[in-house]
Amino acid sequence: MKTIHFVTLFMVTNFYAQNLKFNCDNLRIIIKNQIELLDLSEKQKIQYKELNVKFLSELEIIKNSNKAKFEKLKDLKKVRDKRDDQLKLLLNENQFKTHKEKQKQSKVKMRGELRKCIN
Repeated sequence: MKTIHFVTLFMVTNFYAQNLKFNCDNLRIIIKNQIELLDLSEKQKIQYKELNVKFLSELEIIKNSNKAKFEKLKDLKKVRDKRDDQLKLLLNENQFKTHKEKQKQSKVKMRGELRKCIN
């Protein structure tokens, strides 16, 4: 069962990394929507933005590294887990729960996109 989850995660991450094109406008919209969804205070907004800038910088480093895809996937998971740990400290319980639910929805959506490409 772990193998199936890992293979699915690998395929989704690989698909996501190959097809995701970041630009400043899209990132601003995504972050703005997340801030609204989480109903952050002014102080939280500043910290949340800083955390996301750091997270995206780390993702860019992983993306541009010469490591094998499997190693990049492991690094991505570490960075994502570290970000979640930091978010858990920043957000209240309800906000963090909303964040995790949104994360699950995004994963489901990405799996759907992957299935469309495979079929």
